[in-house]
Amino acid sequence: MKLDEVRRNIAVRRRLAKAPRLGAMAALGAGLAVGLLGGGLDLAPRIGMAAGGTAVPPRRPPVLNPAVPLNASEEDALWSYLYRIAPIWESDRATVIRLLEQFLARYPDNQTALDKLYAAHVEDGKMRVRGGDSAGARQHFLRATEIVPDRGEAWELLEELDAAS
Repeated sequence: MKLDEVRRNIAVRRRLAKAPRLGAMAALGAGLAVGLLGGGLDLAPRIGMAAGGTAVPPRRPPVLNPAVPLNASEEDALWSYLYRIAPIWESDRATVIRLLEQFLARYPDNQTALDKLYAAHVEDGKMRVRGGDSAGARQHFLRATEIVPDRGEAWELLEELDAAS
């Protein structure tokens, strides 16, 4: 009889050892069922995120000033600046103008940079005209005529602005 009692004790212990695991599995299953029936589970991480339902526009990476060594050639320095300017030409004209003015402070006679700065002021002026800011547009067109006085586009746009007002 002792052998039968030992076997029964072992069987009981095995059942008792499985009970917590089965209980935990049953609770997990019940929780999952309630979550799915209640409209789905929102398992997105919440740490450091905005509250659900509010859209936060993505932040654009900062435009860094080109690091041009003092002994760099004018051509290398120009390409370094143009590389930084190209991706933001349409979206951030104020930064484009600032970067070109920085370059021209170092190389004031660079015709490519002067042409780009002229174009940036003309395009910013056109954008301001479309937005209804005639005074801001006039400032940019006048600045363009100071940079490259021989080009006619800024002068023509100033005449059109005067005729419209």
